[in-house]
Amino acid sequence: MRSRILVVALLVCACGKGSKSVSQLSQAWKAAGLEPSAFQKADTPLGGTCQAGTVSGVDTILCEFKDETAAKQAEPKGLEVVGETTGASVAKGRMLLVVADRRNADPNGKQIQKITKTFRQ
Repeated sequence: MRSRILVVALLVCACGKGSKSVSQLSQAWKAAGLEPSAFQKADTPLGGTCQAGTVSGVDTILCEFKDETAAKQAEPKGLEVVGETTGASVAKGRMLLVVADRRNADPNGKQIQKITKTFRQ
């Protein structure tokens, strides 16, 4: 239930347009005090062109779509990828961010909040 509430709150706050590259996001996450790993091309059920890695121990997928509509339509599939763990699926511009705390690296959700907030800026 906690993860669902977090996801809903994050989705309601997701706004704005524009897309950042993985390298720009990595730099922004570092500036926010987070620790992004290297991101590698990933095959996912989300569609788009995706890369996966971790940010401060939280599994993270970034996908770029042909347009904003396609990214927004992929949000529910992102939640399916998150599953029952704490996480979020947030679209902004042509990008989709999916985070899932499968390693319990973020028991209070603060890292996920920072990851998604930085993504939306």
